[in-house]
Amino acid sequence: MTLLAFLARTLTGCAAALMLHAALAADPPARCFVHRDGGLRCPQGSVQCMPDALGQWFCAPRDGGVEVNNFGQPLCEPGYCTRDWKGDVFCAATPRGASDKDMHGQPVCMGGCVPGQAALCTALPARP
Repeated sequence: MTLLAFLARTLTGCAAALMLHAALAADPPARCFVHRDGGLRCPQGSVQCMPDALGQWFCAPRDGGVEVNNFGQPLCEPGYCTRDWKGDVFCAATPRGASDKDMHGQPVCMGGCVPGQAALCTALPARP
């Protein structure tokens, strides 16, 4: 291999690595998000998080669900959540329970549906 070929391969590899780094920095991994204080947060395990209308992030209990209501307020429950045709939040009553809407826009949930509660959401603190 000539010196010129070696340099070309090395520079190509470096350029690819820099482009990958730039792409990851611009678009964080799917489970991570940028908090309103500018810090990157990556919830552990199966924790779901969503921002409220003001950009503050709230997380559901572990294995639970979170959905934002019509007023931008996150509501949580032990199971996953959905919104009905009016925009009200309903969640499965059982941890990790599925939820969806039927053909009429009514919520259907594993273990029954319960209204989401703001009290079950945990606000993420500002940058530690």
